[in-house]
Amino acid sequence: MGKLVQKFVPANHPFSPMKDQNIEKTAVAKIVVESMSGKVNVLSPSHTVLLSRFHVQK
Repeated sequence: MGKLVQKFVPANHPFSPMKDQNIEKTAVAKIVVESMSGKVNVLSPSHTVLLSRFHVQK
């Protein structure tokens, strides 16, 4: 779990260590994508953009 936090949580983002009881309830899954297809959609005003919870607001 610690390696995932190091990889995906920005270094300047405060992160308190997980408690053992929470780690016991945590699962990590690896998803391997063999191929992907699709088209690019240009964002329009009707799209909702969800920011990452780690996104720094200016």
